[in-house]
Amino acid sequence: MLVFSLLFAPREKYFYYLTAYTLDKLYVGYFKLAYAEPRPYMASGDIHPISCSKAFGNPSGHSSAA
Repeated sequence: MLVFSLLFAPREKYFYYLTAYTLDKLYVGYFKLAYAEPRPYMASGDIHPISCSKAFGNPSGHSSAA
């Protein structure tokens, strides 16, 4: 999206989107470390994922981006 906005959006909007995206990633990274809420497979030995992220689960980066 950032590349698309760089090509087609006015420069001011591009920097707005870039700032919002950067702040979102910083906040989510900080709160993931602050909460340190484990993913379900980390909390229970009965769950065996095929492949999964090693990072903490919440807050969700997908929902914050939305």
